[in-house]
Amino acid sequence: MAESKKQKNITIETLAVMVAKGFNDVTSNMALKKDLDLLHVEFKQQLEPIKKQLAGIRSTVDSHTTSLDAIVKNTNDWNIEMTVMRERMDKYEKAIKLVADKLNVNIENILH
Repeated sequence: MAESKKQKNITIETLAVMVAKGFNDVTSNMALKKDLDLLHVEFKQQLEPIKKQLAGIRSTVDSHTTSLDAIVKNTNDWNIEMTVMRERMDKYEKAIKLVADKLNVNIENILH
């Protein structure tokens, strides 16, 4: 079988030119350090207002947390006071019923 395709002889110089051209094609689309530095500066400038907003939000959340802590404490104190008052009212009611029984007074008509 005869070889129908001719082999092309490639010299080292031809190969070097092809490789260099390939590198040039690839590196022509890459960002340079100065481009990256400009992007970095621009990114930092755009980030600054966001940092300020976050600081404001953090301050607001801290303030709300302090307010909520005070509300929770007041609510707990109020619940404790209500429990104590209910216990006192139960004692007073029992005492009044005891006195009413001793005096033969129908207290149910008075309380309801």
